[in-house]
Amino acid sequence: MKTILNSLNAMSVGTQKLSADQIQKVNDQQREINREFTSTGRIKEAMRATYDFAGKEFGPGSYGRMIDAVSDGIEKTDVFNEIKDAISLGLRDLEKTLNEENIRWCQDIGEELETNIKNWISLSDKVEQAEIEEKAKLKVIISEFEPRMKNLLSDTTELEAQL
Repeated sequence: MKTILNSLNAMSVGTQKLSADQIQKVNDQQREINREFTSTGRIKEAMRATYDFAGKEFGPGSYGRMIDAVSDGIEKTDVFNEIKDAISLGLRDLEKTLNEENIRWCQDIGEELETNIKNWISLSDKVEQAEIEEKAKLKVIISEFEPRMKNLLSDTTELEAQL
């Protein structure tokens, strides 16, 4: 029983460690993605001409023209798609890494469980065999008890008669 508990405890600790490691990887990747997303230098550089053009607007309706200019600039630049692609790539890499780790961990745990179960079954079979042998010995003792008891009674009766 102690072996079973030790194995289960080891699996529990392994699960907690895997979870903590993966949470750390997710946090690290999130920081990396945020750096990519918040790198305003790339956006400013890609949108500089658009910002300059929109900033020169003045007069009635200038706000609407500024919005239109910035919207057009966003559509014409690839910087946002590049950032989106970088974020998507980072998330796909993270997904692949976590998936591979989970598969490897599950295979390892499966192999460990299979080994432990085989050992437990083997031990259980040995205990069962020993129990069967002990029961057989008890049956022999019990089967011999009644005839011995009759012999003892008979011997006692004979001794009483002789006295």
